[in-house]
Amino acid sequence: MIYDYYEVPNEDEENVSLVIILMAMVISIVLLPLLIFKFIFNLKK
Repeated sequence: MIYDYYEVPNEDEENVSLVIILMAMVISIVLLPLLIFKFIFNLKK
């Protein structure tokens, strides 16, 4: 049981990296339109 427990963190690190990549993609997808909208809105002023 203890040996199996120590093998888990490697899988968790891979999952964490995947989660970070997914979060970065979501943030970029959400923020890019907002930045473009602000840029266009500032140009209209």
